[in-house]
Amino acid sequence: MNRRNHIGFLAAASLSLALWACSGGSSPTADGGDGGDGGQAECTVAAQCDDGNPCTDDLCAGGKCVHNNNDDPCDDGQECSTGDHCANGVCVGETTLDCDDGNPCTEDTCSDDEGCVHFPNHAPL
Repeated sequence: MNRRNHIGFLAAASLSLALWACSGGSSPTADGGDGGDGGQAECTVAAQCDDGNPCTDDLCAGGKCVHNNNDDPCDDGQECSTGDHCANGVCVGETTLDCDDGNPCTEDTCSDDEGCVHFPNHAPL
């Protein structure tokens, strides 16, 4: 799966989860709400509202948890991306890491697991 498809898949999955959680049903939601109030958990202090997402600022307002998106720096977990930051509640990378080692005898690629990788290309000069 290429990077653009991966980001699109994550965005679609996040949207689906958000729509399901806000459907107003009576089943419990991921943040502890009962579903009847849009999934907002009850609170008395902001510490009770931590959703574990570095891309949201969590606060307690009027006895309900509120999770506002931020644009803070973050780590998207991909070795090949740089300029990682929060956008719409999700950590995204801006650009792909430049892995060119300046050696014409290697193929330079980036692996999201390992970072820059340089393979001999055995091509004649």
